[in-house]
Amino acid sequence: MLRDKLFCFFVLFGYNSFWLLGVRSQAADTCQTQVYGRAGGAIVLSSGVSETLKTALWKCNGTKIADVRGGDTAPQFSGRVTLDRANYSLIVKELKITDSGDFNFVSENESGQRPTRCIRLLVQEALPRPPSVSLVNITASTNESCVILVQCSAAFDKDVSFRWTVNNDNFTGPRLQFTHAPPGGATTATCTVSNHVSQESSSKSFSCQSSDNKHKGLTMVLVIAGLSLVLIVCIVALVASCRRKRTNQQTECNDDLTLYAEIEDPPSNRILNHCPLYESVDHKQKPKAQTVYDEIQFSRMQQ
Repeated sequence: MLRDKLFCFFVLFGYNSFWLLGVRSQAADTCQTQVYGRAGGAIVLSSGVSETLKTALWKCNGTKIADVRGGDTAPQFSGRVTLDRANYSLIVKELKITDSGDFNFVSENESGQRPTRCIRLLVQEALPRPPSVSLVNITASTNESCVILVQCSAAFDKDVSFRWTVNNDNFTGPRLQFTHAPPGGATTATCTVSNHVSQESSSKSFSCQSSDNKHKGLTMVLVIAGLSLVLIVCIVALVASCRRKRTNQQTECNDDLTLYAEIEDPPSNRILNHCPLYESVDHKQKPKAQTVYDEIQFSRMQQ
């Protein structure tokens, strides 16, 4: 008995779950029409009605934003929506990214409620500038040809598509690899970036020879700069070494002259200052001899 009740419970639970999923899926697919609007621009949402209606109003994500009978507008669209009373279309001005959503047209005629019309609006920003085309790599091939890899970069990376045009051939994707043959001159690659509200293009020419010269010139500049730096370092080191050596030589010469002066007086001084030994001994007020020779003789006399 308990087993039968549990079985019935699970069967009923599963049925309700699938039913709810089906309802949600149907609700999500009710908007069969999808339109794109440009941020800052205006768009007209058609009601698809040509008859006279008893009531007509527009809702955005469940909130009423315009009514043929008048009334307040949702703060989000204040001053930016207008309901055309002739065909019941909705005009939205100064579009914002936050205006994206499901717009439902609810109406009623003399016979009663009409089917609700749903329009899904997606607001996108326009591309502000052309894309940038840059060289990624060049690989040398046979017969003096080369394989060129280029890349296209846009201001937006989301919700944009890339299309290349090279020699009247079209390719897709942000990167493109093509073969260039020198006899044909430079090859021009054109990148076109687009979303649902704008489109921008840029072109650039590529060749194997110009790329090789560019790389060779850059290599030569780097080599010259490196050699110049090494030469400057060597010159600075040589000048510093010479100055250090000259300073050491001057210091040694000054030391030799000082030692010679302390050991021996010049000959002229020895002649002029020569005096008998007894005068040096008896004259106590005179200073003692300053030379090593006289100091040694004076010590002997004292003994």
